This record gives sequence, structure tokens and C-alpha cells, in this order.
Amino acid sequence: ERSRDFKWGFFRRGVFYGWPSGHSMTNAAMAMSIASYNRDKPLVVAGCALYAGYIATSMVLGAKGEAHWFSDAVAGTLMGASIGWYIGSVFYKEKVGEKQTPPKFTIAPLFFDDAKGAVLSVRI
Repeated sequence: ERSRDFKWGFFRRGVFYGWPSGHSMTNAAMAMSIASYNRDKPLVVAGCALYAGYIATSMVLGAKGEAHWFSDAVAGTLMGASIGWYIGSVFYKEKVGEKQTPPKFTIAPLFFDDAKGAVLSVRI
């Protein structure tokens, strides 16, 4: 019911309504971390992709289609997949003995009472 009343839930109703889908994000992060760690096993990768797709689809079509907009599920899946890919890749590199280097650029969100923004760190 709430998804039919389009009011950009994150901005008007708080973090618990709307964009992005937290269920899609956490499940995509879990699935992608497993898939990127086991990237040499195609059945594991395919199973993880199917699982993440199922969860995203159920967020849109489940509960009579009243849970999330399609864009909520896509945004949550993309955010979770990027987080999961990084985590799985770190462990995969450790598994194969590849040397890890810290990132040259880091962007982190900043939230204060009256302002929001981001900080950019550069390693020289």
C-alpha cells in the first residue's frame, strides 16, 4: 500500500521506508561475497545470482506488490553487490596469496545534525 503513494520514502518518511531495499542489499551483499570468493566455481556463482535475483524480485512482487518499487530493489541489489564483491575479493586474494594494496582514493559519508556530506581521502 505504501509503495503506491510515491513520496520518496527516504526523504519524507525516514530511513525505514523506500529507497533502497535493505532486504535486497543485505542478501545481494551476502550472495556476491560468496560468489566472488568462489569465482572459479560456476555453479556457486550461478546459484548466488539466482538467489539475489529471487530476493530482489520478491521485494517487488511479494506481499501483493506493496513492499518496494522496482527501483528500490535495483538500487539495493547494486549497492549490496558492490559491497559483497569487495568483501569476497579481499578474501579471495588472501586465499590465492595475492598481495593486497590499499585503495588510493577513499570516499566516506559524513552525517552531522545539520549537514550531510562526504570526505575524500587520497593516499600518495
